[in-house]
Amino acid sequence: MSPSLIVAIVGTAGVTLAALERLLFGKKQGPSPLNRTAYAIIIGTLAVNITIQWIQYHNVTTVKVEEQKKLERELAFALWAYSNREEPALKYLSSDHKYVLGYYYFRDKKYDEAMAEFNDAIRRGEFVAPSKYMLAVITHLKNNDLSQTKEFLKQGITYDPEFSSLYLQRGILHAHQREPADAISDLNKAVDLSRVHCYTILRNAGDSQHPLNRLKDNPSFIELKDKCEKLEKTF
Repeated sequence: MSPSLIVAIVGTAGVTLAALERLLFGKKQGPSPLNRTAYAIIIGTLAVNITIQWIQYHNVTTVKVEEQKKLERELAFALWAYSNREEPALKYLSSDHKYVLGYYYFRDKKYDEAMAEFNDAIRRGEFVAPSKYMLAVITHLKNNDLSQTKEFLKQGITYDPEFSSLYLQRGILHAHQREPADAISDLNKAVDLSRVHCYTILRNAGDSQHPLNRLKDNPSFIELKDKCEKLEKTF
């Protein structure tokens, strides 16, 4: 149920209850011209308030739908431009989708340009958690600065605790630093939020060059792998 619908329902219920209470109070006083006038005013006010509540709900819903359509159009175009490496088109779109342009630069290994776009997206309040994640990835790749990498991940989690990739990446860093308890805690959190991360865990756990391989004999990690294997069968 959308927040706007809840507001409309609660508003309608509140106005209705208030009107009913006033009408019942009026009945106890007995009929009179004054009471009849009061009834008419109350009923009229009730009708107006209910109408206003539902007009507001309709307007909020309509605006939300139109915004969703606009976003879908723009992202569909951005996906085409990204897939076809149409950098000029992405630059046209970058006024509203800095993250997409930043990701394009990242894939092209233009890390400085990518970081500038991700930071701009964060300043605009757009794609904040994904941008923090990408800043962490670039910082790790470019500078191998694990402290700053973890700080970006922490900031992303603080902003959006449901963005699962942040936990996955932090879990891998913990494994790299031989911190198994913290690693497994973050990996479990990532999988609980999105089982897609089972692919990363199962694919890399057997790779001797990957940090997750350092957890291979840990009973809790083995348990996590078993959980992922079961989840993969339901994909």
